[in-house]
Amino acid sequence: YGDNFLATMPAAPGYENVITTVNGLFVGAATQYQFYNITIPQNVNVVYAPKNITVATQAYGNGTITPGTTFSYTPTYVYNYTVVPTIGNYISAILVNEVPVVVANPLNFAGQLTNITENKLIEAYFAPLTYTINATVGVGGTITPNGIASYNYGVSQNYVINAAPGHTIATITVDGMPMVVPANTTSHTHAFANITANHTIAVTFTPNTYTITATADVNGTITPAGVTTIVYNNTQVYTIAPAIGYHILDVVVDGIAMGPISTYTFANVMENHTIAATFAINTYTLTASINGNGTITPAGVTTVNYGATQTYTIAAAAGSVIVDVIVDGTSMGVLTTYTFTNVDANHTIQVITSSATFNVTVTQPTNGAITPGTQVVTYGATPTFTITPNMGYMISAITVNGTPATFTANAAGVATYTFAPIAANATITATMTMKTFTVTATAGANGTIAPAGVATINYNANSAVYTFTPAAGYEVANVTINGISIGVVPSYQFVNVMANKTIEVAFQMINCEIPMNTYTTNVSQTGATFNWNNTGAASYDVQYKSVDAANYTLIANIAATTVDVTGLTASTQYIWKVKANCTATNASEWSAERTFVTNSVAPDGVSDQDLTSVQVYSNISDIYIVNNSAVEIQNAFIYDMYGKLIYNSNVISNPTVITLDVATGVYMVRLTTAKGNASYKVHITK
Repeated sequence: YGDNFLATMPAAPGYENVITTVNGLFVGAATQYQFYNITIPQNVNVVYAPKNITVATQAYGNGTITPGTTFSYTPTYVYNYTVVPTIGNYISAILVNEVPVVVANPLNFAGQLTNITENKLIEAYFAPLTYTINATVGVGGTITPNGIASYNYGVSQNYVINAAPGHTIATITVDGMPMVVPANTTSHTHAFANITANHTIAVTFTPNTYTITATADVNGTITPAGVTTIVYNNTQVYTIAPAIGYHILDVVVDGIAMGPISTYTFANVMENHTIAATFAINTYTLTASINGNGTITPAGVTTVNYGATQTYTIAAAAGSVIVDVIVDGTSMGVLTTYTFTNVDANHTIQVITSSATFNVTVTQPTNGAITPGTQVVTYGATPTFTITPNMGYMISAITVNGTPATFTANAAGVATYTFAPIAANATITATMTMKTFTVTATAGANGTIAPAGVATINYNANSAVYTFTPAAGYEVANVTINGISIGVVPSYQFVNVMANKTIEVAFQMINCEIPMNTYTTNVSQTGATFNWNNTGAASYDVQYKSVDAANYTLIANIAATTVDVTGLTASTQYIWKVKANCTATNASEWSAERTFVTNSVAPDGVSDQDLTSVQVYSNISDIYIVNNSAVEIQNAFIYDMYGKLIYNSNVISNPTVITLDVATGVYMVRLTTAKGNASYKVHITK
């Protein structure tokens, strides 16, 4: 109740609405009806009838299609149609209501429509059959049209062949068969009439050739000579060369003078040409002038042929004399005639009389000066120039008229140069070079100097540092600089060198150290032990004798620092001394003599005058105290050579070893005992 309702009444395929009534009222052939606010039952009545259906056909192009028809719909109705193209055409498409139909045979088609429920439009499209012509062309011309072109069935097409400039048609091949081409043909047209198949056409061309004729007269050559054949658009170069003494007068190309050229190029040859070369004998100028008063005949510029001879007559004016004749810049002396023979170049001849003047041009050198400067002098003058180098430089060359000159510099490095009598313009300059000096380094025997030999040092520069290395067992004895001793130094450097230098080093054998701290121990009635400090020598020699004896007894090459002596006489005073043998050729002096008296009874004490009971010696940095006779030693004091106490201690053990951390040198050991004091010298080394 109260709803709205849309009633739809579509006809079945092939049918259409004829009469529609609503609640008994005719509403036309409506296929739908809208009800609003329904409050009572509604009634819709529809009457349907078969449609009248039309099948239309349409042909486009050259061909036919079966005409169309009109009928009332019936499901069993069948419509047959055929599509046929005219000759030279084919079916390109068939559309039924714009829907494509598959065409199996484009030259004849039969179609059928069944159960036709709506109007149909059958469209048949036709197109001409086409064929291809493939045209190819070689280098040297064209064919139009070119490449692959398509043509409709039965049409005709002309193909135009044109050779490029300088070419002719060589071959024309149509569908594989050669065509007859007349000689020298440059243009041809081939017609394909009533085209009903594919075709090919191929064309080749050949370039034209031309001649160049080259000639030359007897006074030269042209290369290549004679007739040369040139392919179209190629290039040919010609070389023209005159005979000795001749020059190219003209080169005529195709009747046009090109002037005296030595080469000519025919580029891109497209026609026959000619080239001809002519030559003429060389001429040269002889230029005669006079500097001063006088005449030279002929004067000025004279032109002569190659190989000619020309004589000049020379005369000085009144009051003047001929002082020189200069030919091509070379002085020939005083002449009244001069002849040029077999002329093959330009020449000059100049006569100089006593009134001539010349320029002397001075080019100032770098790092020095030439005085005076540029000047004008008269013929025969002999100007003198002074060449002075700057500080630190020297003259390395003086150049006069472009040639090195001989010179001698004085002690200050200054040189002078005097010109020979001037007969032409002249020049002078100089070259300065920084001074260098030598340092000569030599070393005596048993050592070296580095660097050794001769070294070169620039002015005001510093030398290398010279160092001296003595051989083993040797030391620097003296260094001499420029002959003056500067003593013993480890090295030397020359600073701001401004002269030659020498450096010499001499070496000497290191003095063999005299054994010190000699003392006597183990004195008995017939023997004793001699003791001394270790100096590092290879061996030691000892001499001893009684004070009354004339000669010493020698004990040689002792390896230790003690030696036991036997066979002595009791209650006798002896003296002894020791020396060190550092090498076979280097021995020390003898030590101071030490005296002792052999015992008649055993010793009972120790004093500064009798040191035989206690042995004190050193070994590198250790001091040994050896008590050989049970002497009561209380304290040990050690002093340096300046008297400064550096160690003190009680002496308890036997032996006692004292280790010192002191500098290398001689030290004094003083022992205090119950019976007195004893002093010993020892040598400490690091």
